[in-house]
Amino acid sequence: MPGRKPQNLTALLATGLVFAGAAGVVAAEEAADLPPVTVTGERLGQPVGALPGSVSLVDSHTIARATQGIALDEALAGVPGVFAQNRYNFSQDVRLSIRGFGARAPFGIRGIRVLLDDIPETLVDGQTQVDMIDPFALERMEVLRGPAGALYGNASGGVMRLYTRPGAPEGEFEVEQASGQHGLRRTGVRAGNQQGAWNWAASVSDFRLDGYRDHSEAERRNLNARARYDFDAHSSLTALFSYVDAPDTQDPGSLTREEVRQDRRQARPQSLQFDGGQSAEQGRLGLVYELQPDDRQRLELRGFYLQRSFDNRLPFENGGIVEFERDFGGGGFQYTRVDRIAGYDNQLVLGLDVERQRDDRQRYDNEDGDRGDLTLDQIESALGSGVFVRNVTALTPRWELSLGARFDDIEFEIEDRFLADGDDSGKRRFREASWFAGTGLMLAPSHRAFVNLGTSFETPTFTEFANPDGGGFNPDVEPEQAESLELGLRGSLADNLDYELIGFVVRVDDELVSFQLEPGGRDYFRNAGRSARDGVELAVDMSMGGSAWFRGMLSAGRFEFRQFAVDGEDFSGNRIPGLPQEQAFFEFGVGRDQPFMAAVNVHMTGHLYADDANETRVSGHSVVNARTAWRWVSGQWHVEPWAGLNNITDEQYNSNVRINQFGGRFFEPAPERNWHAGVNVGWRGQ
Repeated sequence: MPGRKPQNLTALLATGLVFAGAAGVVAAEEAADLPPVTVTGERLGQPVGALPGSVSLVDSHTIARATQGIALDEALAGVPGVFAQNRYNFSQDVRLSIRGFGARAPFGIRGIRVLLDDIPETLVDGQTQVDMIDPFALERMEVLRGPAGALYGNASGGVMRLYTRPGAPEGEFEVEQASGQHGLRRTGVRAGNQQGAWNWAASVSDFRLDGYRDHSEAERRNLNARARYDFDAHSSLTALFSYVDAPDTQDPGSLTREEVRQDRRQARPQSLQFDGGQSAEQGRLGLVYELQPDDRQRLELRGFYLQRSFDNRLPFENGGIVEFERDFGGGGFQYTRVDRIAGYDNQLVLGLDVERQRDDRQRYDNEDGDRGDLTLDQIESALGSGVFVRNVTALTPRWELSLGARFDDIEFEIEDRFLADGDDSGKRRFREASWFAGTGLMLAPSHRAFVNLGTSFETPTFTEFANPDGGGFNPDVEPEQAESLELGLRGSLADNLDYELIGFVVRVDDELVSFQLEPGGRDYFRNAGRSARDGVELAVDMSMGGSAWFRGMLSAGRFEFRQFAVDGEDFSGNRIPGLPQEQAFFEFGVGRDQPFMAAVNVHMTGHLYADDANETRVSGHSVVNARTAWRWVSGQWHVEPWAGLNNITDEQYNSNVRINQFGGRFFEPAPERNWHAGVNVGWRGQ
């Protein structure tokens, strides 16, 4: 059942295509680049090594060279504190958690703020879909873990900022074709250039997968385009366009342990009966204006509009088809000023975010994959505004103090238009204050210690507000609140080894947890009393002579309910489901940024539990992968064939665990040993 294609979305796509084509032929006066900003994750522009906090930078080599390039988790494997699942079920989307935030998500991403080219992918209510984000188009990823995320507002237990590639100054064009086991086909085309004051880039990709399991086919087409115009040496305007069309993405569903033993490639019978899956189409336009009149000031203004059409077929009858049309837009600004106050160097950041989300949502009975009777019809709208400030003062040449605060006002409203069961219209409003305090001390020219403390909050999404007793808002569900403390040390040794060692303590009140009322039914949510997350993270990146490298990470933590009792059961002291206590990643390679490259990595994950009661234990696993590429260059042309082998040891594990599923249907098996290969052909100007 394909999703609806409204006229305004078609017009948005047409506008973007015209914009992408026109950007490539415009040339004007000579360009003047703004000073580069290396890492912006903490709302500061600093090199990653100088940041007094938990920020990781993932480069294009890690994201795209000789990788499958089908989901974000592949590139995030080496980031400590990040746990990713669900690479192979595109109907449910990749699931990410950072220090436990986001672990509860039945689909998509919760608890983590995601931005693409400084434009939010996370909605006002806190949910994020990342099908718009194409790894083929990305230049880098910044992952912010820890208290500084408080300055991003709702759902900022962690922050991911992703950036697409700008045009190469000398001009470039490349085509990539990839294939792999289980019907993997991926084609990508990318081009970009710098012409006078204009910098433009565009990429398109087509992805198709037959799937490892039955009823797991997926297809997706992405378009990303950007054009920047430099008015002069101090100001620029960047226009951004993104589009995704996923016309039919099947959901094989989750299995019981016994069903996995019988046939790990089978689909859940109800997924076949009700044609489980979804279709989605989304387009987005954004504008970012940057002004830097002098070395002391910087202003960024941004605005955006997003439209999404969505159709979801869930594996049950009553209300099992969900459709909505979404409009999401907003804007904001950030002003940065550097001064010397009372003899101290000082940096001040002020900002405002205003966003509005409107979903026109219907639910219908699922009659074996066909639309049945209407069971819900409502308008869901959310308006959010937030103001923030951060100030960093250099108390001495080696010691700095950072303070920040943010205030958010978020109003949710449901307008019930299905009145056969009564009028469930209503409003809920939350006013939340978050704060951050931290200090950093330079122990030596290349070693920095830091301590950060902050608070964050996360409201229920509209999906999580669902009322088990009827329509409208669930009156018993409240936002979760968190306090976080981290102590860290980061630096470099002998100019060839970068490291970070961080310990963290997080305390959460009213943690949102999922549950089901019947087999195969929809997910509902409630608040646990209190929970705790404590851990240690270690990451290293070492050059080993020549072009060889080693990088690795270790994460160890305790994630548990401190106080949680419901329906006569006491889960206090149990592990939070869906989170392993240990993770490790190690990669050894040769040829970083060289014509020939080869690398082998192993990703180890400890055991976890699938339910609040901790009755179902999911074994840990170790997955070994390898990739290699060889680039031939002739003049301005290059040809790079590449290949990879995933799960070399044929480990049988689960790519996703669905938490608290009724009837023990927790498991989504991952593929066994599988290969992928491709070739990249390109031209680059001189």
